[in-house]
Amino acid sequence: MDLKKGTLSDIRKFNRSAILQLIRENSPISRADLAQKLNMSRSVVSIIVDELLAEGMIREAGTGESTAHGGRRPIHLQFVPDSRFALGIDVGGTKTIFSLVNLAGDIVAKKKISTLYRGVAAVEYIASEATAFVSETQIPADRILGTGIGVPGFVDPHTGLLTNAPGLAIDELDVRNVVAGILPNPILIENDANMAVIGERWRGAAKDASNAIMITIGTGIGAGIIIANQLYRGSRGYAGEIGYFQIFDNSSEREVRFLEYGSLETFASGVGIANMARKLLGEYPSSVLQAFSPVTSEHVFAAAGSGDELAVRVIDTVSEYLAAALSNVLVLLDPDVVIIGGGVAGAKDMLMDRLRKGVARMSPIECPIVLASLGEDAGAVGAAGTVFMESEYLKLL
Repeated sequence: MDLKKGTLSDIRKFNRSAILQLIRENSPISRADLAQKLNMSRSVVSIIVDELLAEGMIREAGTGESTAHGGRRPIHLQFVPDSRFALGIDVGGTKTIFSLVNLAGDIVAKKKISTLYRGVAAVEYIASEATAFVSETQIPADRILGTGIGVPGFVDPHTGLLTNAPGLAIDELDVRNVVAGILPNPILIENDANMAVIGERWRGAAKDASNAIMITIGTGIGAGIIIANQLYRGSRGYAGEIGYFQIFDNSSEREVRFLEYGSLETFASGVGIANMARKLLGEYPSSVLQAFSPVTSEHVFAAAGSGDELAVRVIDTVSEYLAAALSNVLVLLDPDVVIIGGGVAGAKDMLMDRLRKGVARMSPIECPIVLASLGEDAGAVGAAGTVFMESEYLKLL
């Protein structure tokens, strides 16, 4: 492992993080093995190990075998994942997920609520519910390192300013300022798709990928992008907003505005699927979807599974739009893997088969297209992961 140069404080933080990471990945391990693997002096390793033991981050766990030359048996060190936690919040247009996550990426407590309100009221309501959730876990406040929040829209991660979030009817809102003093600090705000790809990179389908794309399909459509083990946001933070991909030649019809849904998500998101089915109901009087009011994307997928002609037509059309979008992403970024997540991805058998066949036909680049291993938890787990990365307890990107 290469140790980076910098100020004494930077070097100390990096060494501490490197030691904790190595213990996490190689428990049980001795101080001598740590020093050897990291090319550090034993005295530096011992000082940092003693700090981590005092903080409860690691513990001593038995002894190993003596060397061939005899001497004292080495004391083994073991990682303690439940020594610290982070609160991850994944805010969606229809539902919000709270997860309390430990240092190993395990969810120790979870709650799902409806995103009942819009605008600042939605954020205030979510913060209130999250506070109640944390209180119910009875985990001491000093063991919760902070809060990560994934939101659907454009986010300045430095200021916490959320702009252009049609799913929440928010034009501009300082999310961090709204929740400051309510949720555990520090509070990190990021686009929801970015949080999801971080979650999959940490504990899911992108675990061994240096270049990964996470496509989230729910109320809207977005993408989280990791290039060369770095989260890619673009020069203004707008990278990954593939919901604005054009699927029709309508450039002369109207001006595209960020506070509105983009072309792709208008037709291929969960909302788009339901709207398309509703518009076509008049052509299919015998469709089983006639029994529902209003028709939802869940109804459409269930009906398509039973062979309903209207529902199959909608899913076929939407799959073509999504396959075209994925093909464009592949030829532009050439990732190791494309991960499909979000609420619509729950219809995995029907959607994934069509997507893979469509992309194989449209793109000359072969790339695995897989479902999110973490399912609906990817965003909240990734949000918690950003807290651990900020706190130097996790080296991921």
